[in-house]
Amino acid sequence: MVNNKTSNNKNNPSSKQNETNETRTSTRRNHLYPEKWWLWLIVSILGTLAVGGIARLLGGNMDHFNAHILPPGVVPRWVFGLAWPILYTMLGISAFLVFFKKTQDSRTLRADIIWFSINLFLNMIWPLLFYRFDLLIISCILIGLIVITAIITNYRFYYRNLAAGILYSIYTIWLCYALYLNLAIALLNT
Repeated sequence: MVNNKTSNNKNNPSSKQNETNETRTSTRRNHLYPEKWWLWLIVSILGTLAVGGIARLLGGNMDHFNAHILPPGVVPRWVFGLAWPILYTMLGISAFLVFFKKTQDSRTLRADIIWFSINLFLNMIWPLLFYRFDLLIISCILIGLIVITAIITNYRFYYRNLAAGILYSIYTIWLCYALYLNLAIALLNT
């Protein structure tokens, strides 16, 4: 009786269709991201956190920030220390979702990496200008550029992967808040 079922399944067109669909789904799942995707995800997150750590070292302490006349809507100092590691982690996840997707062509991938890297580099330099050197106007111009590159990168990521776009949007919104703070502090203290 077992042999009949086996032979019936081999001849049954719907059984062959199910096997084909399962193989396609499995193949798609295996080829969408690298085999050791979790390792690349960790590397992505640690990479963006490292950039955040460098930015923190470049910026030094926040003494200049507290010495300024502050605008309305400034969150407590500890919120910045909590928000940035979370934002950098989200950036690492969104970068992984976009960069390691195998279905993307190399030209598009290269452009995505370039925009993301420019944004991350500018973001790393900003604390140096604002916190360490107290260059309010220059840091305001720089954060304006950071917001522009974030919007471009956000659009590109959103187009490639919805989850990556949503994660990057949270970062972009935070940058708009940081732009408000930088601009208001520059206006109130120059």
